[in-house]
Amino acid sequence: MDIDESFRQLYQQTYVLAASLVTARCRQTADAGDIIQEIYLEVYRILKKHGAAYIREPEAMVRRLAKQKLFWYYRELLRHRKVCVEPMEDGAVPEMADIESLSVEEVCEDREAHHR
Repeated sequence: MDIDESFRQLYQQTYVLAASLVTARCRQTADAGDIIQEIYLEVYRILKKHGAAYIREPEAMVRRLAKQKLFWYYRELLRHRKVCVEPMEDGAVPEMADIESLSVEEVCEDREAHHR
């Protein structure tokens, strides 16, 4: 059996497993397809490099790759996370330097005044 046929067979055997693992743990469903694609791209690379006999337990391989790809997905998501400052009711946008310079007492006073 050639590499392409081995890949197709492994894909058919494990796709439901890969899709369920990724969609259950993926924060954004739009990214699930990309992650599944990354899993099977890695499977194909492994088959090309080591041959079809290298993968003895396809489900275990897909589980491990799904775990790795999800780890990298969340790592990148955290790295690119941005903090957006929401404007106040009067339209003013606070500057980070102003926020960082506030003392604990000023923050408490501001909370008390806001809740009155």
